[in-house]
Amino acid sequence: MRSHMLLIGAAFAALASGAANAADGKYSAQLVQMLNAAAAGKCSPDMMGSGLLAACQAQLPAMTAGLAPLGKIDTVTFVSSQDTDKGPVETYAIKYASGQTLHWVIGQFQNGKFETLGSNGS
Repeated sequence: MRSHMLLIGAAFAALASGAANAADGKYSAQLVQMLNAAAAGKCSPDMMGSGLLAACQAQLPAMTAGLAPLGKIDTVTFVSSQDTDKGPVETYAIKYASGQTLHWVIGQFQNGKFETLGSNGS
């Protein structure tokens, strides 16, 4: 089963339950770029694998409606990294101008594109 995720809580919970390593995050800039694009109503085909891009396109109206009211991203804090068979998946705490903080995962970077991006909404 291929792992393409966008705003899917169950997959996020499965990743978050594993042991994290102590490495610093590498994907924060790409995460911010993709979140800003989604808030503006766009997917990032140059950064997303085909499955993730398809998920983004299918969920884009709901993502834009959910992200845009949060406002500009204020801070990005690396939380952890989880090794998977398709590469690391990193977790970040993103604080928005509205004051809300959401935890996002990004990773499984293969063939120059990400296969995983998502949040469980908390």
